[in-house]
Amino acid sequence: MDHLLRVTLDKTTTPWSVDIDQKDNANRVDRNPQPQTIVWELTGDAATGQLQPLSWVDPTPPAGVFGPAQVAPNGNRMSMTDLNDGPGSSGDWIYRLSVVLDGQEYSTLQTLPVGTNTNPSIKNN
Repeated sequence: MDHLLRVTLDKTTTPWSVDIDQKDNANRVDRNPQPQTIVWELTGDAATGQLQPLSWVDPTPPAGVFGPAQVAPNGNRMSMTDLNDGPGSSGDWIYRLSVVLDGQEYSTLQTLPVGTNTNPSIKNN
């Protein structure tokens, strides 16, 4: 089963920012010996935009935990595998995501302290 994350624009910020559906302050992926797929999908006002590959914010996950982000040809979906198969893949992995819409780039907000609910993250339990 895919972990579907809905991506919208937050027009309450100046400039506008990208908002990712965060459940319980992080999107949790339970441990599993098989790779799981995380999918970001543009919805609402962002639906006609183009997702840009994500970038990791410190700390960077160990090699082999996440596969490369693959953006769909139409740009409105992106998928990535998560191999959360043991203690070495556990962590709270914060990332930055951008969307280009009508020639303008919008990004997720990064706030301190790291771990607040405005920092999009994947939590491997």
